[in-house]
Amino acid sequence: MEKNINEEQLFNNYQYLFDDTVKERGKSYYEQNKVISCHKDDNTYYSKVRGSQDITYNITIEIGEEVKFTCDCPCEFECKHIYATLLAIKDKIYDKVKL
Repeated sequence: MEKNINEEQLFNNYQYLFDDTVKERGKSYYEQNKVISCHKDDNTYYSKVRGSQDITYNITIEIGEEVKFTCDCPCEFECKHIYATLLAIKDKIYDKVKL
């Protein structure tokens, strides 16, 4: 059960899902401030990442029994947008939703 995972563990436990090229591009996106928003609501992170040609993609990382990654970009595998979001989460650069 993953629900009690912290930001550092999330990054360390799942960075293996990304190949080196995706990691490099995702890190570049992160360093170029292309993660334009990142919010945490309970056990779910939501972010928006500006991709190529200024298209913005929506990313969700949901921590439950398993960790689920989704991005609405056309990529069919763990993408650079998700990796950039993981870097933001690891560095605790997100807002907590307050209702």
